[in-house]
Amino acid sequence: MSAEATVEGLAKELSTYLDTNRINQVRRAYYYAEQAHEGQMRKSGDRYITHPLAVATSWPT
Repeated sequence: MSAEATVEGLAKELSTYLDTNRINQVRRAYYYAEQAHEGQMRKSGDRYITHPLAVATSWPT
């Protein structure tokens, strides 16, 4: 995955083993978390939400 993962990239990976309804649940959860953490930054200066997304996309396939 690229240096900064995206929710759409994750959705594409998930589409290999989840149905559309489950993928949409993941999208909604991501957007909820993104709003909840709006303006929060990591010590590195990256947006907070980039870490959980990177972890979610780093699992072996």
